[in-house]
Amino acid sequence: MPFGITCRIQVEYKNNKRLSIMTHLACALERVILKNELSYNAKRNPLDKLYFDTLKDANLIFKKALSLELSEDELYYMVDIIKEYQLTDTFNAYVTEIPKN
Repeated sequence: MPFGITCRIQVEYKNNKRLSIMTHLACALERVILKNELSYNAKRNPLDKLYFDTLKDANLIFKKALSLELSEDELYYMVDIIKEYQLTDTFNAYVTEIPKN
C-alpha cells in the first residue's frame, strides 16, 4: 500500500486522537488473541466503504506480521471511531473560525 491510512481517507489527526486509535487497535488485537472480539450491532453503512476497505487493507499488515486478523466487526468499530474524530475535528475547526464580535 503506497500511502498510509490518513492519506487514503484524506484526513490528518492530532496526536491525542492518534493515540486513542492506537490504544483501541492494541485492545482489538488483544481481543483477537483472547478470542473475545467485539460484535458490531449497529447498521453497517454502505457509504463507509472507503474507510472499511482502507482498514481492511491495513489489516493485512497484522495478518502478515503477527498472524492476527481483525474481524469485520472490529474494523467497523474502527470506522466509527475514525468518523467520529473526523466529525469532531471538522466541527472544532468550523467553530474556531467563526468571527468573534
